Amino acid sequence: MEINERQPFESFLSPRQLTELKILSIKTNIAFHELLAMPSNNLTSRETEQYYRTK
Repeated sequence: MEINERQPFESFLSPRQLTELKILSIKTNIAFHELLAMPSNNLTSRETEQYYRTK
């Protein structure tokens, strides 16, 4: 890999994390790529789901 080569953010996530994000995307109706772009605030997927259901 070259120094300037960009890697997709998904490549840094474990298979479990990818699965959790896909499930969260379906449950919250937020596109997968939008979830990837959100800053992390250390909420669990359940807490994040509850947050978006109340909006």
